[in-house]
Formats: sequence, C-alpha cells, structure tokens
Amino acid sequence: MSIDRCGPLLAFSSLDETALGERLAADKVVTSSRDGNLRAGFHLYNNEMHVERLVSGLQRHRTLLIG
Repeated sequence: MSIDRCGPLLAFSSLDETALGERLAADKVVTSSRDGNLRAGFHLYNNEMHVERLVSGLQRHRTLLIG
C-alpha cells in the first residue's frame, strides 16, 4: 500500500482503554481499542474541530493515560 492511501492514526497507551474510550465517546470522540491502546484516526472528512475535541478530551481524562 502506498503512503498516499494512508491516513493519520494515533495510538494512546492507557491504564484502562475501555474507560477512556467510554469517556471520549461521551465527549463525541470516536475511537477504537487495539492491543491495549486506544486509537484515533483522521480522514478527509475530519476538521479542526474534531482534532480539538480529541485533544480536549484527552486533557480532561489524562489520569487514564500512561506517560
């Protein structure tokens, strides 16, 4: 697969990825859980507001993040 067909993907290590995912979902942030990490991906239809919503949610729930 060429790089031009891939989108940005972020993975976050969490003390409890299920709890963090649920809290972010309540903040209207869609994530998935893979290999003990919480993942967020961005695509063409995402905008700056979506990125800000993710960052704000991670800041609010940072006690669940590792590191």
